Parts: sequence; structure tokens; C-alpha cells
Amino acid sequence: MNGRFLGALALAFICGSLAGCEQKVDDQSRSTASRLSSPSGVPSASAPASTIPPNAASYSTALDAGIGGVEAKTGLTYFGGTCASAQSCLGAARVFGNTGAGAAYVRIAYSAPNHQQLCGQTSCGDCFAYVFFESGGWHYTQPVVCPPSGGRTSGSNPVNGELDHVFTSGGCVNVRSYPGLNAGVVDCLKGGQVVMIDQDDPWYVDKHIWWSIDGHRGWMAHDFLITL
Repeated sequence: MNGRFLGALALAFICGSLAGCEQKVDDQSRSTASRLSSPSGVPSASAPASTIPPNAASYSTALDAGIGGVEAKTGLTYFGGTCASAQSCLGAARVFGNTGAGAAYVRIAYSAPNHQQLCGQTSCGDCFAYVFFESGGWHYTQPVVCPPSGGRTSGSNPVNGELDHVFTSGGCVNVRSYPGLNAGVVDCLKGGQVVMIDQDDPWYVDKHIWWSIDGHRGWMAHDFLITL
């Protein structure tokens, strides 16, 4: 597995790209492909700068990228088996999503009796790493999330078929007719609103991961469906 270290975050640009002031970036993105057919169709270098910068390392598979992200988050090494309750370990990694769409998430079992500062309890249950394909390799995004023990109950990160919350510091967040900054806006949701993440696979388009919500009501950017 390649070496890894975190890339510098560019989250300060989120409002300017996707939330209430989104039109500024949308107007600069007219030449970007509106939808991917495969990871090789990732937008070219002329696309807008990513607001979800990749980890500096590049991985050959979505699984490897997810494992790399969770290892960096927890400081533990993935070994692939089932974690015992008294053992600090990462195991049983699963990839969710069609990697042909250039995006997926990796769910990894996490047991950490001696790492209570990461999740507030003696066992974190599962960790979630969100990954995307760009520039010939897979990368993980920030943040990697390890919710408290007992499962994902906080609604702080998108998971297929589960409820989540919209996160924004002001204004509202655009819901689009399909994944991409060129797509028409069908709604605009304020922070704190609850949405259902559909079973559709996430897509990586225009430098953002996108999720289908509320029974195909539209698509929202990952940036506003995960706590920072």
C-alpha cells in the first residue's frame, strides 16, 4: 500500500461552490462533463478546483483508499479479520457503490478499547471513509468518520438507505436534478433539515461526490451531508 499523509483541506471554499453563493462556481463550470460513465471520464484539469482535496497518496483500488483513510484516522493497522471486543483493530472492510461512477464509501469494523478519545466509548463500531477516483488513482476524502459504538445513529455522514442531516453555516444548499454543477436546481435545503439517502450509488462529478436523496428528489453534494 502506498504511503499516506493528509492533503491540505480547502473547505473554506465550500460556500462559494455549492451553498447559497453557489452560482459563482456554477457559472465557471460550463465546460465540465455533466456525468461520468467510468472513472476514466473524470473531468479534465480545466474543471473547477476541488473542494474535497484528495489525500496526497494515490491508491489502486477504492478499498485500499478507504483502508488508508481509516488507518490514518485511527492510527491502527487493518488486518482483515473480525475484531474481538477487547482488541484494538480494524477489520471486515466492505466497499459500497459502483466504482465505475468514480465514488464509493468503505465501511470498516473498528474496535478500540484504548482509544476512547476517538469515539467517546470503548468501541466505535464502524468507521466510514469516502473515496473517489481522480488523476489515475483512488483517494479518500476528509473527514473519515467513526461514530459511537452501536452503529451509525448520529446522522452525521451519508450511508445508503439511512437518514442524514444537511449541514451548512448559512443560506441553503442546492439539490440538483442529476449529479453535477451544470444540472438544474430543483430545491434548496436549509441546514438541519433531515433527508433520506437513496440506495443509488454515489457519483464523482465536477470534483464533488454526489448523493441521491428523498426517493430521487434530486442530488446533493457530499460536502453538506457530512460534519466537518
